[in-house]
Amino acid sequence: MPPLVSFCVSNHNYARYLAEVLDGLLAQTYSNTEIIVVDDGSTDDSREVLERYRDQIIVEYLDTARGQPEACNRAFTLSHGEIVVFHDSDDVLHPDAAARLVDAFAADDGVMVLSRLEDIDQDGRRTGGMRPPDGCPLWGGDLRALVLDHCAFFWTETTGQAFRRSFLEDVLPMPTSLAPDMYLSHLGALATPVIALQEPIGSYRVHGLNITMAPRRRGLPWLDNKIEEREILHQAMRVFGTQRGLFTDEDEARRWTPRDYIMASLRLTECRLAAKRARWRWGVRGIRSIIDHRQFSFAGRANHIAWFVGVTVLPAPLARRLIQARFPFSSSP
Repeated sequence: MPPLVSFCVSNHNYARYLAEVLDGLLAQTYSNTEIIVVDDGSTDDSREVLERYRDQIIVEYLDTARGQPEACNRAFTLSHGEIVVFHDSDDVLHPDAAARLVDAFAADDGVMVLSRLEDIDQDGRRTGGMRPPDGCPLWGGDLRALVLDHCAFFWTETTGQAFRRSFLEDVLPMPTSLAPDMYLSHLGALATPVIALQEPIGSYRVHGLNITMAPRRRGLPWLDNKIEEREILHQAMRVFGTQRGLFTDEDEARRWTPRDYIMASLRLTECRLAAKRARWRWGVRGIRSIIDHRQFSFAGRANHIAWFVGVTVLPAPLARRLIQARFPFSSSP
């Protein structure tokens, strides 16, 4: 029997896009699918939209907003599919997306498929952008060494990720303080070789309410939150890697410290904005982490190294400008 594909949609106040999202899922050329929507305490017209689809979807309403990770956790418990996609409620999948995912899993033993997404604006018009962006390769295959070494690789946003249920049963519920795409992509890359689809399976909507573009926190609280996220991710990878035998013993797991250029850039930013010491240590660590990161082109390495050097050595006002260019919401303590 063809595998069931579960589309688990988490929604919070995206009534404007919901009908387009659901119509796209209902129009899939692969018919053995189910659609689960968990509405995360929306206060707009989301309920009215969802009720129009009541006979075609599974829907549950949370009385208060609990965040995307918890909505995804709940949606998974309501699902039954062998293949699961956590679908953002503002993105749109192409009609053949489910069919392509089923074919990809059938041809490979991997637990995770990463697929490119093309950017659209709030009105659904293509912008020419791509996820991951141009210049960032979407790699497949065995990425365990890369991810363990750097705790950072180029993955796609939530809608561009698909998983075998057996894997999700091992790693869910996900931490409520981590973005689902970051948590699941890193553990998926440690579990088995990654299956990568280079042609887009859908569209990522770029608008003023994307959580990465309009975070709830600003300034140093935003920075503290981002550093905490990386620390939680490191710990999740340490636990998962130990369970999967990626470390030879517990002592090696405890000593494991990835050359995480994202953490280095956050710590360096913290040093400059909060006038803390150790900026040279984090600057050097960041440069070292970029030099041998295999997914960066020569130009990409040069740009990142220049940023680390500038933020480390320039006077505070100039360093702050470089920080603002990379982290626009971390510069107003």
